[in-house]
Amino acid sequence: MADKAYIDEPEELVEFTASTSSSQLPAAVSSIDPLYCSTSSSLTSASNQVLVTAQGEGVQIYSATDSKCLRSWTFPPSVRFACPAKYYAKHTDDGAIGDSLVYVALDSGDGISSKDSGAVVWRWTDRGIVSVGLEDKIEAKLGGSIFALEPGVTADGHLLVVHKDGALTLATQDLEKRHQLTCPVSGKSE
Repeated sequence: MADKAYIDEPEELVEFTASTSSSQLPAAVSSIDPLYCSTSSSLTSASNQVLVTAQGEGVQIYSATDSKCLRSWTFPPSVRFACPAKYYAKHTDDGAIGDSLVYVALDSGDGISSKDSGAVVWRWTDRGIVSVGLEDKIEAKLGGSIFALEPGVTADGHLLVVHKDGALTLATQDLEKRHQLTCPVSGKSE
């Protein structure tokens, strides 16, 4: 017969308090690889690049081979990211990387109301070394607070938005057309 042990007064061994929330991630790294490519081309130079999202700084593309910063988009310290930025690499017919898209969800910043906090997505075009600033920037409010972004989930390159309440939104690359896939509060699809 097994012996039993009872703890009358459990003692706390470790106290842990998170210093950041998911809406205040200090920094995050995402790969730029064929997973996010618009065609099924072979591995390209993008396979050794990473996208870095840093609070208070911005979004940068680094070469994983030599740690060089290849491109950078700087944001003011007031801009807070809700989740890591994501990159959608588009390829031309000959397999070269063409104009690609960068998506980022914003938790706060200039021009973002407290009502829209965590629900705003910016998308801009990356034209490689010739890019200057946030080219062709589009801003859209996509439902409730955003937990994660995943570009290129369909053959047409749709953006999947995962919300903190579990809802999913599928948006076109231009963020114009949106479809709410689930509504966890009511349990009904819209």
